[in-house]
Amino acid sequence: MAYAGLASAYAVLADYSNTPAAETAAATRSSAPGLELDDRLGEAHAALAKVLMDYEWDWAGADGIRPGN
Repeated sequence: MAYAGLASAYAVLADYSNTPAAETAAATRSSAPGLELDDRLGEAHAALAKVLMDYEWDWAGADGIRPGN
């Protein structure tokens, strides 16, 4: 749950600060071990989907991220 919280915070950091989106996207991805520990954490999936959608423009990939996939 802690990794999911970090990922969520990093995912919105670029929206509310002057931190470059590339930096926050990398930080969000580095918090992804939470998914490896518990694949059912919706918060971690949502943070990863935000990076895919907003930074990488991978809308299909973001749509395909669901717990258990």
